[in-house]
Amino acid sequence: MSEKEIFEHLFTIAPQSKDTDGVVTSCLVRDDEIIADAVSAGVEHAEYMLLQKLTAEGIEILPTDTIYVTLQPCDRRSAGPGELLGDCTTNVTKAGIKNVVYSATYPKSEKSLERFAGAGISVRQCDDMDIIKRSVELFNSTNQDQAKHIPYPN
Repeated sequence: MSEKEIFEHLFTIAPQSKDTDGVVTSCLVRDDEIIADAVSAGVEHAEYMLLQKLTAEGIEILPTDTIYVTLQPCDRRSAGPGELLGDCTTNVTKAGIKNVVYSATYPKSEKSLERFAGAGISVRQCDDMDIIKRSVELFNSTNQDQAKHIPYPN
């Protein structure tokens, strides 16, 4: 399964989310096959939902697995209900994921790449500009607070 096909799948599952804070989708890929996927649900970010699903289904994370996500994982949470769930960078690191691919950059996650690198996690941004722009559009079109919209890439 190509990276483009993986992200196409993530765009296909996006309507499952009713998140009004900006829809984000994620999946775990093993041997070029999607093992599990998840959508954001407000304070429950897509990575958190994916990790919960993997746990509930008894799916063990292998060192060769890769998590794909339409938005760069968050590196901190504000005080409130989401704070108790932890930030996505910490959750992914603690889960033992060793490979992360994201499409759109999240400007409020300036430390996630550094933190992943420090934990020995391979992280990179998808280089397909169409996928990046579609991920930004997905997030912004479903985020009711325009002040939280992320900028479109040039």
